[in-house]
Amino acid sequence: MSELWMAVNVVWETIVEHAGWVLAYVLAVVLALFLARRGHWRRGWRPAWVLAGLAALAAMVLLPGLTGAVWSDLAYFVDWFLLLVLSAALGAAVLVLAWPLATWLRRPRAPTASGISAARLRQLR
Repeated sequence: MSELWMAVNVVWETIVEHAGWVLAYVLAVVLALFLARRGHWRRGWRPAWVLAGLAALAAMVLLPGLTGAVWSDLAYFVDWFLLLVLSAALGAAVLVLAWPLATWLRRPRAPTASGISAARLRQLR
């Protein structure tokens, strides 16, 4: 239990140490949610999951090296469990940001009465 508590403590200290990045991430998520507020959320679901899965896989491979550890240091169940949880958490963080952005980027363009999109109409003016 003490190893698990130490792992939770390390994660908390990392969040506190990088509070500026955490705040920037939260603001980016709020901005993405604002941009996608009227989007079709199902359109962004699949690309966001693909991106989140790739981020989790990359984290699984890169996190031990980024923390100064080597693969042989992962000796106990807690080590592997923490690596899986941190990789999944990074994938979830990417999903939370990528889903509204993918929804916003894949929003349908509204045609005008003449069949010309509003963006093209603005270019013509």
